[in-house]
Amino acid sequence: MSHFHECRQAALWLPGIGFRHAVKAMENASAQRGLWKLMLRLPALRGQLQILSVRNTDLRSLCDAFDDASATLSRLYKEVPMNPKMIAEYETVCSEIESEVVELCLSLDHKQF
Repeated sequence: MSHFHECRQAALWLPGIGFRHAVKAMENASAQRGLWKLMLRLPALRGQLQILSVRNTDLRSLCDAFDDASATLSRLYKEVPMNPKMIAEYETVCSEIESEVVELCLSLDHKQF
């Protein structure tokens, strides 16, 4: 189901909530799922990720992107026939997002001292 359709359904299921609010809620949910996934992938940074995700919009954007990319990768693994080229591409995307998250955490950690 597309992001648009998920937001539309959320707006229909929650009377009194507008479409824009449903979109924002879905984006926040996606960023939260991405944060949880990154915390599992990067256990040494769990605490820092939790703290930074509250106040750093760049990190929240990366979490959202990681959720989207990792969900797509999971879907690709289940497709029959498998598409190795697309799987490799999304594995690379996920790996690059993880690297960006690590770099962001390290750069912010150094700025604190």
